[in-house]
Amino acid sequence: MLFLNAHELARNGSLCGSYRMQADADDKPGSAGNLKISLQYTPRRNLSLGMGVSDVYFPMRTGCKLSLFQDAHVHDKELPEILDRAEKPRLHRRTFEEMFGAMTLARKLIYIAGWSVHTELQMVRSGQKDAIKLGDFLVEKHRQGCCVVVLIWDDPTNNTALVEEGIMATSDEQTYRYSLIPETLTGTSHAGLLTELVR
Repeated sequence: MLFLNAHELARNGSLCGSYRMQADADDKPGSAGNLKISLQYTPRRNLSLGMGVSDVYFPMRTGCKLSLFQDAHVHDKELPEILDRAEKPRLHRRTFEEMFGAMTLARKLIYIAGWSVHTELQMVRSGQKDAIKLGDFLVEKHRQGCCVVVLIWDDPTNNTALVEEGIMATSDEQTYRYSLIPETLTGTSHAGLLTELVR
């Protein structure tokens, strides 16, 4: 745990130095070590609205939709009713089902970037015994001509003499190997299934 002074950051525009960490709020500062930090703060009013990020795969776009989810899968009436600002019940959404629906409609590109992408994951979990697994689904989308790109974290603790899975259990090695098995996926065609490990 580390406490930084937001007023000081806003006033000076930056914070730089060694800060004392603590395990929880009741501990003495420095009990969990020290951390060197350098932060720079730029108020939003000082940013140009047209600013984009250079050297990226895809250009900046407008009119896109972003959905935030709190759970991967929620059964009906499993969570208590929560009212929004308009006093209307908030809809508890199902992340994997909605993602599956969106990817099913994709015709040109599916781009997945994730900490843990597991090819054996069943995205639709409403009791179907023949529910398709993520890996099989992505292969099928590739066969339909959709470009599929999967960007996965490379856990540095796996694929060693001691352990293959890795401490973080991200399934990165299995996902990487899965993309290399089907012969049709290893080519360089535009519609190929690509898996890239972030190192």
